[in-house]
Amino acid sequence: MPDLTHLRRYPELEGKTFLLGIGAMKCATSWVFQHVAQMPEVAATPLKELHFFNAKFPPKGHPPFTARMTALVQTYLAEAPDPVGEVATNSHLQAAIDGLQMLYDDNAFFGHFARMAQAQTRVFTEITPQYALLDAQAFGYVRAFFQTQGLDLKVLLVLRDPVARLWSHLRSLTQEDPTIDILRDWQTLVRQRAVIERSDYMRTIRTLDQGFDPDQLIILFSEDLVDGRSLPALSRALGLPDLPPDATRQNQTQDTTALPDAVRGQLRHLLAPQYTFCQDRLGALPAAWNL
Repeated sequence: MPDLTHLRRYPELEGKTFLLGIGAMKCATSWVFQHVAQMPEVAATPLKELHFFNAKFPPKGHPPFTARMTALVQTYLAEAPDPVGEVATNSHLQAAIDGLQMLYDDNAFFGHFARMAQAQTRVFTEITPQYALLDAQAFGYVRAFFQTQGLDLKVLLVLRDPVARLWSHLRSLTQEDPTIDILRDWQTLVRQRAVIERSDYMRTIRTLDQGFDPDQLIILFSEDLVDGRSLPALSRALGLPDLPPDATRQNQTQDTTALPDAVRGQLRHLLAPQYTFCQDRLGALPAAWNL
């Protein structure tokens, strides 16, 4: 059990629900965040992704995330004609400053949300897809961390057809590196640890099953969320009024390169264990999955 005696208690959080989204990447997490954040009962971080837990527990093979908030604060201030006024009025900058403090003060995480609490607030939320890469030790810390505030923790994992998710991930890499030709380089890219481990639903779900009670886990399909079928289940799990359907997509990948049939077949073979595991663990899968 981690020693969390250094944490102060925030009465603003007591008895509320915290929705911690952990991914998966390219599975409509931006859509989910924007959709839930619009509810008056929800206090959502302006940044969506705080990277608090993966900065504390960096996944192996990934660069540290400690410089992210520093760069974000610098960017906001550099673009502000009145930096002092910007600090007072820009909620995104305020959140980035809180994120910077979180790097050395765990209390800053809860303080960030406590300051956003209103009389009608019932749910707090942030969604960082990189949390899906955390290990069992990290998830054990997560569970104990939220228990210190008397919060009802709900951990949300959104899944998407593994082949479609992976191809969307590969397409997103061309935005970061324009020299990538996805049709030429896809075989090299899928061998990279930082790419293929994000498709490992099996590892993530098994780790979640070890670290959390079943009623703490919310595992949904992006295909069912965007068309509205899973929204009632999400609303019930959070104790919120019914979330209205909304087909507007957020954070779509700009590269629209189509997936060739030959490549689809090879990716389907590569990810076959993921399909089998999900069907065994979760039951009926969306019709849109490449079964």
